[in-house]
Amino acid sequence: SPVSLDNSPGPSTSVNSEFVRVLQFDHRGNLWAGTNNGVFTIDPQNNNVEQVQLPFSNPKGDEIWELFLDSDGSMWIGTYSNGLFIVDPVTKSVQTLKLKPELERTKTVRTISFGPYDNYWIGTRGGLYVYNKKEGTVLYRHDERELSSLINNSVIDIFHDKQGETWIGTRGGLNLLAKSKQVFHNFSAHPSDKSHKYLNSTIVHAFWMDE
Repeated sequence: SPVSLDNSPGPSTSVNSEFVRVLQFDHRGNLWAGTNNGVFTIDPQNNNVEQVQLPFSNPKGDEIWELFLDSDGSMWIGTYSNGLFIVDPVTKSVQTLKLKPELERTKTVRTISFGPYDNYWIGTRGGLYVYNKKEGTVLYRHDERELSSLINNSVIDIFHDKQGETWIGTRGGLNLLAKSKQVFHNFSAHPSDKSHKYLNSTIVHAFWMDE
């Protein structure tokens, strides 16, 4: 039988939410669904559904924006207003990863990726965090006085290419962070320009590398 979407308490084969934003399989083959009402795991063998219990500090902000599967099997969960959680898929134990410094809008975690030098790249509405388990966290933000800073603090997507360079899509344009220089190169938007030197929109939602 199919898994149903239901915004009221229901049987173990229903996800109690009307909106599913992101999906991710874990290493055991279970499907994780990030919704506007928390995270649910679905066992495809029997369609059993279980809600993941997360320690939301803001009970009205249980929207899920990102699910990232780490190489060790843990699931990283980015939320709209409760920051970032790391869940063990077997025991369902939860760790809250506190990103420092904590600034306005940095509790909205939109995107997570793993890049060069064992760094985790975490895009928020308040800036870009680069987190290393051994060395801690660095926060990149837009600085109007510095042309080589992050082009906009509201980060939507992150992509690492085959050369090891990192591309950051924001609500204000596109950044390329050169691995060797650690300096942001900015690509701005001019929708009416016909020279093909600019983006046609300031908002960059996603990346895809062709062959």
